[in-house]
Amino acid sequence: MNRDVVLPRFQGRDEPPLRVVERDREAGADGPGQHLSCGTTASAPGDDRGGKNQCDPPDSRRHAAQYAPRLLATLAACVAALAVPGAVLADGDPASDYLISQSAFVPSDTSVSTAEAGALTELLNREQRAGFPIRVAVIARRSDLGADGVIYRHPQYYASFLGEELSYFYRHELLVVMPNGYGVYKGGGVPAADVRTLARLPAPKSGSGDDLVRAAMAAVQALAKAHGAAASPAPPPAVALADRNPAWVVALLAVVAAATLPASVLAVWAQWRHRPGGR
Repeated sequence: MNRDVVLPRFQGRDEPPLRVVERDREAGADGPGQHLSCGTTASAPGDDRGGKNQCDPPDSRRHAAQYAPRLLATLAACVAALAVPGAVLADGDPASDYLISQSAFVPSDTSVSTAEAGALTELLNREQRAGFPIRVAVIARRSDLGADGVIYRHPQYYASFLGEELSYFYRHELLVVMPNGYGVYKGGGVPAADVRTLARLPAPKSGSGDDLVRAAMAAVQALAKAHGAAASPAPPPAVALADRNPAWVVALLAVVAAATLPASVLAVWAQWRHRPGGR
């Protein structure tokens, strides 16, 4: 007796019935437990559980192997996309990263002495305490702008560009100093009065780091004075004794101190011996 066996549909797929098992024309094919083609075992008469499909697992493995490369390619693209912003930030505008939390950006690879950089920071701190917050970006070379080097020697354009970048974190006075001049930005715009104040200043003496920092300090003081918030001058640095006096004076004082020291010790000892109760 010939029998057609139809396998059930795959769950969740819109394909037509998977296959129709060919007739098994061999004798005794309708007995229970006989294996039909395509690895399907027929069920016993009266058993409504259906046959056991032995072809599905290899088919599932084939589909998994087919889509695995696509999945890996998608994951790799996502990782690359996440890495792009970090690379852009690292190669982009360095001053915008520094000035979020610091008052001055001075490139570390320029010839700026520690004393000049410290003097600029101290001046900005004093102006802050005097009620005139201001931040400064010193740009000595094209490379100081990172990926934005095309706007080198355009200080006002860069000041507006940098001010917009910092607008979520800082909206007070912003000064940019380049070898050819100054730029200023404040609170979402370019203050015309401050532009006129800076236009009256001479350009930096040279493009060296120290000269740019000195020009920045002069510009900060001019802007603070225009706003009526000039800070008190910095205290004069401490001067060593050797800087105030000739070497022979220092040597003479040392000799006098060495000669009078024994006499002072003897006087103190004698006074101690003759005090009441002394021996």
